[in-house]
Amino acid sequence: MHRKHSVYVVFVFFIVCKAESNNENQKRRLDDLEKVVKLIQQQNQRLEKTVQLQQTEIRELRIQLSMINDEHNNDYKIVSRSDLNNMIKETVLKVSLENGLLNSNDSETGSLDYKQQFLTRKPETEIELHDDDISNKLGIARQYIRGRVGRDVTSGKIHLRRAIYTPNQNVAFYAYLSHNENAPSVHHPMVFDTVMTNIQGAYNRFDGMFNVPVSGVYVYTYSIRFGCHAVGSMEIVKNADVMGVIHIDSGETCDHEQVSSTVVISASTGDVVFIRTHSTSQIQGGIVSNTSGRSSFAGWLLSNDSAK
Repeated sequence: MHRKHSVYVVFVFFIVCKAESNNENQKRRLDDLEKVVKLIQQQNQRLEKTVQLQQTEIRELRIQLSMINDEHNNDYKIVSRSDLNNMIKETVLKVSLENGLLNSNDSETGSLDYKQQFLTRKPETEIELHDDDISNKLGIARQYIRGRVGRDVTSGKIHLRRAIYTPNQNVAFYAYLSHNENAPSVHHPMVFDTVMTNIQGAYNRFDGMFNVPVSGVYVYTYSIRFGCHAVGSMEIVKNADVMGVIHIDSGETCDHEQVSSTVVISASTGDVVFIRTHSTSQIQGGIVSNTSGRSSFAGWLLSNDSAK
């Protein structure tokens, strides 16, 4: 009897040991599964960030493509013959009045009659070169317009080119944000939509891009007002290259901090310069811009390459 009892105890002990061994194996398997799940979650997070970056880059590329298309469409404008005649009339009058090309013997009344002659002529009427004095004036007008359009204005239709930058012209802009930006995403271009200064019109208030009109050295400055408990960074970018970064970390305090930065860089005609949120880390706390403090972006031409 005692022998049978010993065998029974040994058998029970064996069953218990085997059960514990199975439990340990299951625990190891569960641990391995948890590690795999965590790894998959991390990979998914990285993929989500990659997708977000790609979506943002696609949006930026679409914006740049739209800008290129707009520039291409605006490069040329068809002008009909009737509009051309009106341009010639107005130019003749302008050149004559401003440069003293009217006959010196004309009285003030005569000059007014001459002006009225051009203003009252029907738009569809062609200008005839039958008078030497008028012919000379029209020749000057055609030279003036030809310099702007790059083609003989006697043809039926012409293509107007955009104004060309000249070395003695200044380039400058200043714009600020008219509203708050709550929790902007990564890689988010900032659109400073209220323009105070825009000499040469190179800054676009609809997409926040400064399109460099002439090659040279430029000064850019940007000032960002961050919201309560803000943590994050902002970048100034030329084309796809980061030219400078600012960072804020006021997560432990509820203060509106203003952070500014200035860069001096070389830029070529056709480059775009803009401000965006950091390419990998999202801003916490948002960006503030109101009458108590503005978030702004400004820049100006320091030296012109063509002037060298």
